[in-house]
Amino acid sequence: MNNLEFRVYNPDNKRFDYWGFNVNEMSGFCGLTTGGSVSIKYCQEHSEQYTGLKDKNGKKIFVGDRAIITYEYITRAVEITSKDCSFWITDNNITNFDCWLGSKGITSIEIIGNIHESKDN
Repeated sequence: MNNLEFRVYNPDNKRFDYWGFNVNEMSGFCGLTTGGSVSIKYCQEHSEQYTGLKDKNGKKIFVGDRAIITYEYITRAVEITSKDCSFWITDNNITNFDCWLGSKGITSIEIIGNIHESKDN
């Protein structure tokens, strides 16, 4: 992956603004692709990184997404998080359920929303 992609939720217009970082060119903040109005400081503090993976429908998976996964024959609703420099699946309804996003036991992922737009933040 040569480009790092990020999104930031813009609370003013209730949509995501996207930006990126090109590793090969070592260029920094490349600007918001949707012409957003949030500040650079806000982007730095609230950005959610693209994991490099897509769900079963071809939708990019970002930190902060909510998804339905099938893991070891069990289907559950989860949140995509990041910790320890990697991407994780967390089920806040089950104590101590954390699973690395690249685990072989995951057979299906479908994005159903995100932490900003879902009603039960």
